[in-house]
Amino acid sequence: MQVLVSIQSLIFVDDPFYNEPGYDVKNKSLEKQSTKYNSQVRAATLRYGIMDVLKRRGGIWRPVIERHFRLR
Repeated sequence: MQVLVSIQSLIFVDDPFYNEPGYDVKNKSLEKQSTKYNSQVRAATLRYGIMDVLKRRGGIWRPVIERHFRLR
């Protein structure tokens, strides 16, 4: 459980750009680069993490996905 909490706090953040080596401090001059990178990461997450599951009709995750959309 500790590992999952650590991963969540370090990786699943609003600005994943700043998790990359060398970009650990928010810098005004990097905002444009950060926005572009974050957009690419979100698109890839949707494409590989969500769309593939939906295309396969959910598999083992089907009940979770259905519940998510029912609640929203």
